[in-house]
Amino acid sequence: MIGLGPNYPISFKEMALDETGNFYGLSKQQFDEYKDSDGNRPNDSFIYETLLSNKLKEHSISDLEDFIEHQVNSVNDKIDWLRNLDRMVNKNDFPFFEETQNKRELSVLVPRLIKKYKNGDKSINSIDHKSVVLVDIDQSVVINTKFTINELVLLFDLLNLEDLIHTDSLTKDQLSNFLSSHFSSLMRKDSIKPGSIRQALKKVNDSAFQTLDDKLINLRKRLRQKSESTG
Repeated sequence: MIGLGPNYPISFKEMALDETGNFYGLSKQQFDEYKDSDGNRPNDSFIYETLLSNKLKEHSISDLEDFIEHQVNSVNDKIDWLRNLDRMVNKNDFPFFEETQNKRELSVLVPRLIKKYKNGDKSINSIDHKSVVLVDIDQSVVINTKFTINELVLLFDLLNLEDLIHTDSLTKDQLSNFLSSHFSSLMRKDSIKPGSIRQALKKVNDSAFQTLDDKLINLRKRLRQKSESTG
């Protein structure tokens, strides 16, 4: 039932908005164009909280954590943002948050994420969120790939240049060890070794540009086909 319990103020100091159409993003265009039923524009805080609550309502249970993590990775003060989300979900009389399956999931998920960022590696909270991307995940997690070493290195370099991931804070040894630990070649068993990756990082491989370009062109075609099939 709505309307019971104490009300704690919400004050999102950072409102992460997305202009790329990311599945987990909050649309800046929707934010800018938002008007109430009378055609008036409410204050920015109300609009942001409304869009945020709508997304939390629309996403499936399995997507909630990924959606929240996406927002958290777009703000500097992660704990402050999560605490405001906790107030919205668990401690406010907000229209969306009735006793639904999503509400019950969020009631557990948000406090857990607060604990994760509060008690985790202090460096995660103290430095610019763009400076670290490659985290120390379970070393047993390995992704099989048909990329060659040169293509894999070039792909990570392109993603870094496009500001999609951030590897500038990593040394060549750290990046080499990460790639060799978490990627395995389907073409040549055990071929992705730290030494081989370090060599690839030192020089440009002309053929890798062409083969990776061909693969990205095919990927773009598949993306377009998928978009048309779901549109």
